[in-house]
Amino acid sequence: MLLSILAVNGPPGTEKTTLVLSIIATEWVRAALNKTEPPVVIATSTNNQGVTNIIEAFDKDFGKGAGTMAGRWLPELKSYGAYFPSSGRRAEATNKYQRDDFFNRAVRAA
Repeated sequence: MLLSILAVNGPPGTEKTTLVLSIIATEWVRAALNKTEPPVVIATSTNNQGVTNIIEAFDKDFGKGAGTMAGRWLPELKSYGAYFPSSGRRAEATNKYQRDDFFNRAVRAA
């Protein structure tokens, strides 16, 4: 297992999210071309907005519309990523993202 860490820091409006999304997309395409499993990406931030920006960007680009890459292939999923927010944000995150309860249900079902 290869573990890579990338730290991205900068003031608001400097396209940090765009950089991270480009790196994730590149790694997913690389995995597809090499016929390997796509990487698991863990994004963290000192604030919730940094993480939700990344998750929501994939939904904006791929979550709706028509065509081969549009829409979710697993309709029970709420988003393209899991979100583990601070305790103050848990309630609002439940309706919009997969949280720890989603994974706990999957483990119990297995």
